[in-house]
Amino acid sequence: MIKYPDKYFVLKTEDLRACMTDKDVKMLFALIDKVVKYRKLKGKNPVNAYLVLNDEDPLTPIVWKLLELYVDQRDKIDEFEKDRLDRLV
Repeated sequence: MIKYPDKYFVLKTEDLRACMTDKDVKMLFALIDKVVKYRKLKGKNPVNAYLVLNDEDPLTPIVWKLLELYVDQRDKIDEFEKDRLDRLV
Protein backbone atom coordinates (compact mmCIF):
# COMPACT_ATOMS: atom_id res chain seq x y z
CA MET A 1 0.00 0.00 0.00
CA ILE A 2 1.23 3.49 -0.86
CA LYS A 3 1.95 5.78 2.11
CA TYR A 4 0.19 9.07 1.47
CA PRO A 5 0.94 12.26 3.38
CA ASP A 6 -1.43 12.85 6.29
CA LYS A 7 -1.76 16.57 5.66
CA TYR A 8 -5.56 16.56 5.43
CA PHE A 9 -8.45 15.23 7.43
CA VAL A 10 -11.48 14.19 5.35
CA LEU A 11 -14.93 13.19 6.53
CA LYS A 12 -17.68 12.01 4.19
CA THR A 13 -20.71 14.29 4.28
CA GLU A 14 -23.11 11.34 4.22
CA ASP A 15 -21.40 9.87 7.31
CA LEU A 16 -21.70 13.18 9.14
CA ARG A 17 -25.37 13.51 8.28
CA ALA A 18 -26.01 9.96 9.45
CA CYS A 19 -24.39 10.24 12.86
CA MET A 20 -24.43 13.89 13.98
CA THR A 21 -27.04 15.63 16.06
CA ASP A 22 -27.99 19.26 15.44
CA LYS A 23 -25.77 20.19 18.38
CA ASP A 24 -22.85 18.27 16.82
CA VAL A 25 -23.36 20.08 13.51
CA LYS A 26 -23.33 23.48 15.24
CA MET A 27 -20.14 22.54 17.08
CA LEU A 28 -18.49 21.34 13.86
CA PHE A 29 -19.37 24.55 12.03
CA ALA A 30 -18.06 26.61 14.97
CA LEU A 31 -14.72 24.78 14.64
CA ILE A 32 -14.68 25.25 10.87
CA ASP A 33 -15.41 28.97 11.36
CA LYS A 34 -12.46 29.19 13.75
CA VAL A 35 -10.14 27.69 11.13
CA VAL A 36 -11.51 30.03 8.43
CA LYS A 37 -10.83 33.08 10.64
CA TYR A 38 -7.31 31.81 11.41
CA ARG A 39 -6.56 31.36 7.70
CA LYS A 40 -7.85 34.88 6.94
CA LEU A 41 -5.59 36.34 9.66
CA LYS A 42 -2.63 34.54 8.06
CA GLY A 43 -3.52 36.03 4.66
CA LYS A 44 -4.45 32.64 3.24
CA ASN A 45 -7.42 31.61 1.14
CA PRO A 46 -10.00 30.94 3.87
CA VAL A 47 -11.56 27.90 2.20
CA ASN A 48 -9.75 25.76 -0.35
CA ALA A 49 -11.22 23.07 -2.57
CA TYR A 50 -9.40 19.75 -2.78
CA LEU A 51 -9.47 16.67 -4.94
CA VAL A 52 -9.85 13.63 -2.70
CA LEU A 53 -8.72 10.14 -3.67
CA ASN A 54 -10.21 7.24 -1.75
CA ASP A 55 -7.36 4.87 -0.96
CA GLU A 56 -9.76 1.95 -1.40
CA ASP A 57 -10.40 2.84 -5.05
CA PRO A 58 -8.39 0.64 -7.44
CA LEU A 59 -7.45 3.68 -9.56
CA THR A 60 -5.90 5.60 -6.67
CA PRO A 61 -2.34 4.21 -7.05
CA ILE A 62 -2.40 5.09 -10.76
CA VAL A 63 -3.69 8.62 -10.15
CA TRP A 64 -1.15 9.09 -7.34
CA LYS A 65 1.70 8.00 -9.62
CA LEU A 66 0.53 10.38 -12.36
CA LEU A 67 0.50 13.24 -9.86
CA GLU A 68 4.01 12.34 -8.68
CA LEU A 69 5.27 12.23 -12.27
CA TYR A 70 3.65 15.58 -13.03
CA VAL A 71 5.18 17.25 -9.98
CA ASP A 72 8.60 15.75 -10.76
CA GLN A 73 8.48 16.96 -14.37
CA ARG A 74 7.15 20.37 -13.36
CA ASP A 75 10.02 20.77 -10.89
CA LYS A 76 12.55 19.81 -13.57
CA ILE A 77 11.03 22.30 -16.02
CA ASP A 78 11.07 25.05 -13.36
CA GLU A 79 14.73 24.28 -12.60
CA PHE A 80 15.61 24.31 -16.32
CA GLU A 81 13.85 27.67 -16.82
CA LYS A 82 15.63 29.17 -13.79
CA ASP A 83 19.02 28.00 -15.09
CA ARG A 84 18.23 29.38 -18.53
CA LEU A 85 17.21 32.77 -17.13
CA ASP A 86 20.31 32.88 -14.87
CA ARG A 87 22.53 32.38 -17.91
CA LEU A 88 20.87 35.29 -19.69
CA VAL A 89 21.64 37.70 -16.85
